[in-house]
Amino acid sequence: MAAYLSVFVAPCILLPPEIPGMEATDLAQRQNGWLLTVSLTGIGLAILAFSSRYYKGAGLILILLPDLIGAPESEIPGFNHAGPDAVIMLTDLWPQNRLLMSQIY
Repeated sequence: MAAYLSVFVAPCILLPPEIPGMEATDLAQRQNGWLLTVSLTGIGLAILAFSSRYYKGAGLILILLPDLIGAPESEIPGFNHAGPDAVIMLTDLWPQNRLLMSQIY
C-alpha cells in the first residue's frame, strides 16, 4: 500500500497529465520532480509507520513537502504536430485543461 501511495498517487497529485502532443516542461525537470515526490513520500510514510510519535510530524512534513515546492510548469502551450488545424485545436484545448486541473487540485 505504501508503494502504491509513493509511486502512483503522490506523483499524480503533483504532476497533472498533459494533452498528447503537448510540449510540456523539460523532461529532466519533470523526472526530478517525480523522483523527489516518490522518495520524500516513501521516507515520510516510513517515518509515520516505524518511528516514535515524536518524529511523526517530520514524516507528515516530508509527505507534504513536494506539494509545497510545486511541480515545474510550462507557462505557454507548445505543440509539435505537422497539421496546422491540429495545432489550433490543441491550443484551444490547453486553457480548458489548465482550468480543469485547477478545479481538481
